[in-house]
Amino acid sequence: MNYKIIMVVTILNIVLAIIDAGRIKRGKSIKHGVNGFIYTLILAAAFWVKPNYWLISALVFDRLIFFNISLNLCRMLPVFYVSESPKSIVDKISRWVFGKYGYIMYFIYLVLFIVSIFKT
Repeated sequence: MNYKIIMVVTILNIVLAIIDAGRIKRGKSIKHGVNGFIYTLILAAAFWVKPNYWLISALVFDRLIFFNISLNLCRMLPVFYVSESPKSIVDKISRWVFGKYGYIMYFIYLVLFIVSIFKT
């Protein structure tokens, strides 16, 4: 059951990244509050179906990996691109912790994602 939830959320993250990339291409801004609310609903639904904190951890790292990288690729940016002036709270924290070193950030996210999956 856990792997099915993770697969569905991964697909949702990619779809949401494609939608946001389209908004950016049309000159519109990303609605971070709306995205946060949608993602909170996704996490709440996953927890309701399978109350497992390791699963929620895996889904958070899934978001940090698949949404961000998909958004970068849809915008024709480097895979490990990190914005110089991030807008979202999560991106600001990531930039503060990792600086411009996206490959280190995503490597750590991937390790934590894999650990979380194995713990579910």
